Amino acid sequence: MATSYYNLLDKLKEKLEENISINTVREGSVFDAANDKTTIYPLSIVDIESSRLVGNVFRYTVELICMDILDVSNLPALDKFVGNDNKQDIHNTQHAAINSVLIWLGNREAAELGYALVGEPEAIKFTSRFDNNDTAGWRCTFEIDVLIDYCS
Repeated sequence: MATSYYNLLDKLKEKLEENISINTVREGSVFDAANDKTTIYPLSIVDIESSRLVGNVFRYTVELICMDILDVSNLPALDKFVGNDNKQDIHNTQHAAINSVLIWLGNREAAELGYALVGEPEAIKFTSRFDNNDTAGWRCTFEIDVLIDYCS
């Protein structure tokens, strides 16, 4: 039985949980996770969207979302560039969280485990309204080649 799907999910979860800027790691839908009242932010969501067989590897398309709750002050903004919320702080910390995963995927340890980042991932920042909160963060879709791993 091939185990690369499980192994990839587990490894991405592990790498995100190592990051001090992340409190909760979930798999699946951003809407389910963001609207769950038990979610402790900052939140990362991993969603493996598709898989292709390419030679001796599975090429997975992964969406990674890292986000936090916007904290808007009731006081007027003293600095129009910074504003009266923590959006810049969120974008900075959550961008770093995504980059830590991408950098790991490009290093020797990941290669020795059979993982290879494909192409040049693009992260897109966002601000969104969900049922419970206003959030900000980054969404990044990328491809990972995983050596086919069959266990007996």
